[in-house]
Amino acid sequence: MSKYNWKEIPEDVKWLAVDPDGWLFGYSIKPVILKYAKCWGGIASIKYSRSPGQHNYQYGKYWENSLEERSKEHD
Repeated sequence: MSKYNWKEIPEDVKWLAVDPDGWLFGYSIKPVILKYAKCWGGIASIKYSRSPGQHNYQYGKYWENSLEERSKEHD
């Protein structure tokens, strides 16, 4: 089962993740966890974002488990 409703996400977004502050971010390439900054990043640039009030995906202290790749069935 998917963590996210991919029907609401632009097609060029291939990865979704929620950061510790509750922001949902979408990426075209897989992001990595930047431990020193406590966020997602690396060479992945943000293609999509929603503030905590604009989505219902809550991860809190488990934000590092929020990363998901778009599956072929969601294309």
